[in-house]
Amino acid sequence: GERIFLIFFLIVGCMLFSYILTALSSIFSQIDTKTQIFTEKEIIINHISAEYSMPQSLFYKIRKALKNDFTQWKEDQLKLIDSLPGSLRNNLYLKMHEREIKHLILFKNQSYDFILFTVPLLKRISISKDDVMISCGDLIDEMYIVIRGMLSLLLGYKYENFEIGLVKYGEHFGDISMYLNDQSNYEIKAKTKQADIFTLSKSNFASIKLNLR
Repeated sequence: GERIFLIFFLIVGCMLFSYILTALSSIFSQIDTKTQIFTEKEIIINHISAEYSMPQSLFYKIRKALKNDFTQWKEDQLKLIDSLPGSLRNNLYLKMHEREIKHLILFKNQSYDFILFTVPLLKRISISKDDVMISCGDLIDEMYIVIRGMLSLLLGYKYENFEIGLVKYGEHFGDISMYLNDQSNYEIKAKTKQADIFTLSKSNFASIKLNLR
């Protein structure tokens, strides 16, 4: 009787695991497809704007509408993921961001627990070329991690926007400034056609240090 029960339990476990893998594969596929569609729409709008001299105000309204639609879809995805059991949720987050975090300096030589705890707290933002992410004098209250493209560090209008450096893929900044409550000495904007950035808030960073010390 005990043997039959164990076999039955094993079969049910395998079926459940197979179902979970299928569901996760579906989620990954949807995320990749939706992201690709959003990127393609942005490219089309950029071409239309350049070809027909679209007014800048109209261009920004259209791009904002596209981003809002994409953001809402991502929020729905996050609600679904957050409803999963803790261990499954965290592993799903790791799988979703596996490609990005592989080359991030922040995670080099860090423990698995640190990565597992940190990844679900990251928020992703996207900006287009010449979009200003941080202006001179802005209070730094987040850490920024570049996961696609490059950011340009400029001295601002007083110094004719002289570029003094770049923040490249895999690099991060703001971790020290946010703890010192520093204001930015630079204007930071996208140098490439698109830049994707993970942000980590000061409170979340403090939570990581508190839970993993």
